[in-house]
Amino acid sequence: MYCIKKLFIALFCITLTFCLLSCKHQEVDNMPVGVCVNEEESYFGNAERSGRDVKYRCYITLENTSSEHSKVKLMGDFSSEYSEGIITSAKVCGTVEGKEIIEVEPNSSCSFNVVFSFELTENYDDKVLVVDRSLPDIFVVECDDSESNPTVDTTKTNEILYVDDIVVNGKSIETEYQCLYYKYKGNAEIPLLAVFRELGATVTTKRNKVEVEYDGESIEFYPKKDDFGILVPPGTDNGVRKLYDGELIVDSETANVVIKAFFDVTISIDSDTLTVYID
Repeated sequence: MYCIKKLFIALFCITLTFCLLSCKHQEVDNMPVGVCVNEEESYFGNAERSGRDVKYRCYITLENTSSEHSKVKLMGDFSSEYSEGIITSAKVCGTVEGKEIIEVEPNSSCSFNVVFSFELTENYDDKVLVVDRSLPDIFVVECDDSESNPTVDTTKTNEILYVDDIVVNGKSIETEYQCLYYKYKGNAEIPLLAVFRELGATVTTKRNKVEVEYDGESIEFYPKKDDFGILVPPGTDNGVRKLYDGELIVDSETANVVIKAFFDVTISIDSDTLTVYID
């Protein structure tokens, strides 16, 4: 009986140790935090780039071991990229749906898609950002009860309008798809193949791909893939990839990058007349 009791105590200690290791507590400014990151249930997702702006997306599970409702911020440690001269900040505060403060119920476990946003250094303006990393160290910082996320007027930030006209080298093009203008991003949808045709490129649709040729150069798109096989950074975190009756609809920033591979043109948008100019 005594041996069984000792065995039970040993198993209990092992289980407790495992739980403490899987849920990593961090201390900031010597202040213990009741909320911790469950590293076994968290992982690094992907990276998105628009010019020098980069977003790292992570899936993070938090556990609140206290009996109190908690407000916290998540600080990501990206010292490795910073020390290599890739990014301008070593530590970045993560956001969930644009908000820095995360609320966690007492004695609970919950998961979030957390975005860490920062800027590339000038040395990486024209370089491809290669991301091969695991989840960064995450520091959980407790917030004061008086702190709150700023109020956002969603009626303005989420305004989406219809594009009135798309003008390529002075000529309006017509498409069956009604492109959208995302006012809060200053970004519009572009019928990529129609624009290529108007610029003088040859567009050939084959079995599983679309080939665009101009002046001896060519590029291939794959409509059945979610990203159309476009090997350039998404224009924004709301980058568009839609397939409509054989047409490839992409956001204007992505279209700008792709089209520049063939033509010396620029995409601009007149937000007053809702007109897209490509010239």
